[in-house]
Amino acid sequence: MKILIAVDGSPDSMEAVKAIGRLTEKTPSQILLATVVNPPEVPIDASADLWVPQLLQQQEELAASTLDNAAALLAGHDHVTTKTCTGHVTHSILDTADEYGADLIVIGAVGHSAVARIVLGSVSDDVATHAKQSVLVYRRSEGFAAGGNDLRVTVAYDGSDSSEKALVDFANVDWSGDAIVNVVSVASRLEMFGQEITPAAIEESAKRRTDAKRLAVVGAERLKKHVATVAATMMESDHIGEGIMKAAAEHNSGLIVVGDKGHGFVARLLMGSTSRYVLRHATQSVLIAR
Repeated sequence: MKILIAVDGSPDSMEAVKAIGRLTEKTPSQILLATVVNPPEVPIDASADLWVPQLLQQQEELAASTLDNAAALLAGHDHVTTKTCTGHVTHSILDTADEYGADLIVIGAVGHSAVARIVLGSVSDDVATHAKQSVLVYRRSEGFAAGGNDLRVTVAYDGSDSSEKALVDFANVDWSGDAIVNVVSVASRLEMFGQEITPAAIEESAKRRTDAKRLAVVGAERLKKHVATVAATMMESDHIGEGIMKAAAEHNSGLIVVGDKGHGFVARLLMGSTSRYVLRHATQSVLIAR
C-alpha cells in the first residue's frame, strides 16, 4: 500500500502521522510525507521584491522542519520519503498523490487557518472531494488515538459497490486483532408527510429494516477473519448519514468508514450525499473509500 500523508505541522496532521505509523506497523506500506509551500499572490512591484523572497525562505524552512519532525515519528518504518511541493495546496496534494501512485491520502481535518477552526478545513474538504484515491480525514479522538490500545471503527455497509470497496480498504490493513468494529446498515424511514400509515407502508418499513439487518450481518461476517471483535447493527433513520453517525456515537467509534459512489459531474459537486454528510458532520476520523 502506498500512502501519502499531507502534513502542515498542525496537531491533527502530526497526530495523523503517528496514527498511520501505528496502523502500518504490520502492513507492508510505502509512505510519502508531503507538505506544500504556497507562494503569496501579490502584485508585482518593487516593494514585493523586498519581502516576498524572505517570506518564501521562511516557508521553505518551516516546511523542511515540519517534514523532519513528521519523519521522526515514523523512525521505525523502512519506506518513508518526504517531499516539499510548491503551489496551490489542494492541487499540489492531488497532483503529488497521482504522481506517487498513492492508494490512500491522509490529511488532518483541521489545519492552521482560522476558518478551518470553524468549519472543516477547506483543504481537507477539497482533497476528500476531488481525489481519485481513498482519503482518510483524521480527527483526534479517544477511539482513534495515536497511542491508544484499541481502535473503535464503524463501517457503513449497504451492499453497493462503494460499500464493498470500503470493506476491502478496511480489510487490507493488518489490524492485529486490535480493532473493535461495528458494521452498520441504515434503513431509511418512509417519508409520509402527514399521510395515514397504510398496511403497505408498514410492510415496506419492515422490509427495509429486515434488509438492513441482513446487510449488516453480511458485512460483519466478511470482516471476521480480519479482526477479532465485529458486531452488526441496524439503524433506522430519516437520513442515512445521520444513522451512520448515530451508530458511530453509540459505539464510541473514532473512525467511520464509508464508500463514495464515484467521480461523475454530480459526484464532484456533492461527493455522494451520504459520504459528504458524514465527512462534514462527524466528530470522528472519516475514511472515504474509492
